[in-house]
Amino acid sequence: MILNQSDERIAKLVSEPLHRSFTLERGAIDIEKREVELSFSSETPYRRWFGYEILSHEGGCVDMTRLMNRAALLLNHNSEQQIGVVEKAEVGADKKGRAIVRFSKCPMADEVFQDVQDGIRSLVSVGYMVDPDQAEEEDTDEKDADGYVLKRITFKRWTPYEISMVSVPADITVGVGRSKETKKEIAMETNTIDKAADNAGESKVIVNLSADDLKAERSRVTEIDAIAAR
Repeated sequence: MILNQSDERIAKLVSEPLHRSFTLERGAIDIEKREVELSFSSETPYRRWFGYEILSHEGGCVDMTRLMNRAALLLNHNSEQQIGVVEKAEVGADKKGRAIVRFSKCPMADEVFQDVQDGIRSLVSVGYMVDPDQAEEEDTDEKDADGYVLKRITFKRWTPYEISMVSVPADITVGVGRSKETKKEIAMETNTIDKAADNAGESKVIVNLSADDLKAERSRVTEIDAIAAR
């Protein structure tokens, strides 16, 4: 089923820049070349206010054009704080987006690169856009605190456009939330980390919004709709 475009709240939100965070794999660091190999995306369901967002990593679903055109490595998604460049990016056989980034020699980048080596900075985040016309939507068996049926939306076309080193609490495995730089980011608390006993050995992360955060998000969407209608 294609995403229900009659729900204007969802249609508007999925057209905005989005962010996701992942733990940095510290083992792949080349100090001499100032390069770090990292994973920036996966098909792990990500909790949004409407339910669960899934980014498909099947062939042709990830538009790597912008990321492979020497995209920026940023600090905290700040376009004015470029600390490096994306040298290579691809989707692996394990259905994860992987990249090699190279850090600049400027003082700010040098500090961040040293923190990465020391294990102080361990989270990386990707900025991306999704195509609401290339999405499959289905209801889940879950409801939120207000009785709304949670949805599972799988995006069959999405575009990563920058990678960032981010500063978020160490106990947050996934989640700086949906935001533009001018909007408040919503911190999402990790509720369950279920390490599946499969061949890949990947961690499945389910992140739940608190009731207050959910109400705040709905209020924010209402305000966006009101502004757009003016």
